[in-house]
Amino acid sequence: ARGEIAKAGRAVVVEGYTDVLALHQAGVTEAVAIMGTAITPEQLRSLSGLTDTVVLALDADRSGADAMIRAQRVAGGRGLELRVAAMPENEDPADMAAEGKLDRFRELVEEAIDLPTFRVRTALGRSDLGSVAGRERALGEIAPVLAAMGEAVGRDELVREVADRLDTDPS
Repeated sequence: ARGEIAKAGRAVVVEGYTDVLALHQAGVTEAVAIMGTAITPEQLRSLSGLTDTVVLALDADRSGADAMIRAQRVAGGRGLELRVAAMPENEDPADMAAEGKLDRFRELVEEAIDLPTFRVRTALGRSDLGSVAGRERALGEIAPVLAAMGEAVGRDELVREVADRLDTDPS
């Protein structure tokens, strides 16, 4: 997939060989598989030599979401832009390719969100926002992500989104 990754300007990372084979057969030839849910430093080092953008298209289950969150720590300092294609529940890339939903898959890849936004939305989605304790736990998980963003342009927008969801003041 090296040439196709260079041509596309990105790598699409999926979990396993079934996903990558189905995508290649369907024409998504910049896809590579990590063979599990944990992307390794070696895999990211290889990808960083080919592209600046990596789109994670892992399964929508908890282990896939956790793997995407861990990927940020593994990628630290490599200069890679990690983006997340939020897969629909109970569907993976191979299913989408086999069921004629390839256009939807491509759309998800094109609309992939940055990893901090994914982390924040995942934390909000997993939290009980109906209770004060749940909102405080969510904020405790989210605050370090927002702090690590520094003065990034999207940070203020993400802070407003969090404040709205937690029903609190952005400050």
